[in-house]
Amino acid sequence: MNKKMITVIVSVFVGATILAQKRDKTLTTAEAVTLTLSNNLAIRISEGTTEIAKNSTSKLNAGYLPTLSGNASATYQNQSSETTFESSTDTNGNTITRPPTIIDNAESQLYSAGLNLDYTLFDGLGRKFNYKTLKENHQLSEIQTKQVIDLSVFDVLSIYYEAARLSENIAFSKSSLEISKKRLERAKYQFKYGQTNKLSTLNAEVDIANDSITIIQLEQQQKTTIRDLRVLLNEQKTSFSKLDTTIVFISKVDLKDIVSKYKKQNLTLLAGSKEIEINDLQLKTLRATFFPRLNLIGSYGWNRNNNPAGAFFGGNTAIRNTWRAGIGLSWNIFNSGSRITNFKNAKIAIENSNLIQQNRINDVNRLIDNAWFLYNSAEEILKLQQKNIAATQNNFKRSKESFKLGQLSSIEYRQAQLNLLQAKFSSSSAKYQLKLAEIRLLQLSGSLLKELR
Repeated sequence: MNKKMITVIVSVFVGATILAQKRDKTLTTAEAVTLTLSNNLAIRISEGTTEIAKNSTSKLNAGYLPTLSGNASATYQNQSSETTFESSTDTNGNTITRPPTIIDNAESQLYSAGLNLDYTLFDGLGRKFNYKTLKENHQLSEIQTKQVIDLSVFDVLSIYYEAARLSENIAFSKSSLEISKKRLERAKYQFKYGQTNKLSTLNAEVDIANDSITIIQLEQQQKTTIRDLRVLLNEQKTSFSKLDTTIVFISKVDLKDIVSKYKKQNLTLLAGSKEIEINDLQLKTLRATFFPRLNLIGSYGWNRNNNPAGAFFGGNTAIRNTWRAGIGLSWNIFNSGSRITNFKNAKIAIENSNLIQQNRINDVNRLIDNAWFLYNSAEEILKLQQKNIAATQNNFKRSKESFKLGQLSSIEYRQAQLNLLQAKFSSSSAKYQLKLAEIRLLQLSGSLLKELR
């Protein structure tokens, strides 16, 4: 075999290996979270909203700077005129008749330009509170974006772990199918040598069919779950085919320490506090409208008139430069009472926001208590399921030995096999339920993304 042929074979082998690796790529939870943060559409929309709030948080948008406007105009006029004069008498009594003055196409131009400056010197501190409101709105938007991120990550992980659970169940079912196939081989061997009847073979074939159906159903559920996962990740390409089923738990002591800080980190409570601050600033902004407003006014104007000659005067050009400066005081003393009504309503809004916040605190406390209850229950169930796994594995091992010795019927052996499979299913489910309970506690404490990173 020449070197060229060897090179081609090696290249094909390497390419096939790389392709297989890509097809068999395992998606980890860390990668799923990273994809969520970069691709999830709900997060990207919320981040855009936060960017708008950030752009709005500027003194350029709070009324601190003056307003400067300019204007300019040019006017052209073309006019024809005829002026007639009445006859007059001179000192000698002679009649004097003056011919009419006719002016054709008399052109005139008017040019003007100006600048107007208006700057608020005092408005009852309304600008100050308005600027603070913009900053608080930006911070509120950031908190709301974090809420969207936490919810999206929680949803992704929930679906991820469901798909991982199905992956484990498929592996357990395939292992159980191999047991059924070996039992069928044994039944065929025994039937061939007259050690058993045809019924054992038929039972084994039925069990193989049932095991195969279970695998197909689990694979269908897994494919549907992975499709849901791809939608949340906004990752439609076949970039992964496997999920990491390894679960690492946070120690209960560390978890309690993390959750204990929820009052300072829970995003719902932080958003509520920001809403209270915004309502308070809006009240102060309304209060500022009761004060007079002091403005600095300035303007500059330039005019140029090009006038044609008339019947009595010759043409001329006039240029004017005008500077004006002044201070204007305005005071909205009474505006039909709407301002007073708005002020009263703003005070009620603050009282309501405080009550709503208290309700949020009570609700979050309830949710955390419930989450801890579910966590402790899931932890206890997992311990029991792990003990059950050990018991069913021991039972299956003994049943297998008894079956080989002919001391156990195929039906009893099948039941021990199903008990072991169901125990594996239940243990896997308990493991992922405990992890989801842990994630729920992290979400309620406002530490989900921090702990995942």
